[in-house]
Amino acid sequence: MIVNGVPHGYVSLGSTTSERIAERRPDPTNGRNVLLSNFAFTYYNAMLLRVTKATSHGLTLSGWWTWSKTMDTGSEATFTNSDVNAPVGAVNPRASLRGLSSFDQTHRVVVSAAYELPWMKSWQGAFSPLSVAWWVGRWQISGVATFASGLPFTVLSGYDANFDGVGGDRPILLDPALLYTSVDNGRSQSNCPTPLVPPGRCLDTQSELQLPGTTFQPSQASLKSGDQFPVSPGQDFPAGAIPRNSFFQQGQKNVDAALAKTFKIRETMGLQLRMEFYNALNRVTFGMPARTVNSTTPLSQISGTINLQNYVNSARSTGARMGQFAVRFVF
Repeated sequence: MIVNGVPHGYVSLGSTTSERIAERRPDPTNGRNVLLSNFAFTYYNAMLLRVTKATSHGLTLSGWWTWSKTMDTGSEATFTNSDVNAPVGAVNPRASLRGLSSFDQTHRVVVSAAYELPWMKSWQGAFSPLSVAWWVGRWQISGVATFASGLPFTVLSGYDANFDGVGGDRPILLDPALLYTSVDNGRSQSNCPTPLVPPGRCLDTQSELQLPGTTFQPSQASLKSGDQFPVSPGQDFPAGAIPRNSFFQQGQKNVDAALAKTFKIRETMGLQLRMEFYNALNRVTFGMPARTVNSTTPLSQISGTINLQNYVNSARSTGARMGQFAVRFVF
């Protein structure tokens, strides 16, 4: 094995690098001992800029820009998402978890606008169903554009590097310049390093070049035998180990739009027709990259997309453009 970069013989971690955990404990007859302590913290700093334009000539415009930073020692307690909430060791658990929150977004810009089309607004007979103006005039287009920085994620070693029987250990980064890199290009590589899959698709994505598995210790390219796993017994995080949430997913660039008109039937009655488009520009948003070094899946490979419109239809696994038509009767 290698301890702090110095060879010291060999230690068998088992065929899955998670076996023989009990043998490494001070008392092999006992399983995990859980110590609960109140060391969690979170803080949020932000600057908010808001610009609004009152309605004039049929146009209403509002814009918000939030510049912020959120840090904590764990963003969730249920292990249902990508965050790592268990400390990597007992030496300094608070320091081992301190990092960006999983919902941290450095920049978030939201612009909303609504515009009433000027066609036939003042034509005579515009309020009569027998008039062309009643059908053509007073349509309104509106939209919301959202631009946001990508959410952070953590790269994991994939084995018990400090022999404490607890997962979540993080690898050593050999090139510090790559820290806090965005790993967001899920398009296939032009020169595919692996055989194509039917119908001629390359599974290797360009994100693998943004954060290659060879830039970590252990190197993903050399994980073929047990003596390739560097270990740091008794340490929370050895020198060079990456902090929690130190890389970023793809950011958000999304536009939703709508076209609507209300037909006045009587003084207290109206019929509204509304056509809505979500992800109107049909932009792809890639999902989270592969984030485990000790894995057969290439580090940083992106295998899917995410649906930004989960509030519209959570059953959809992708975020392709979607439209829906609605009729509303007001009385």
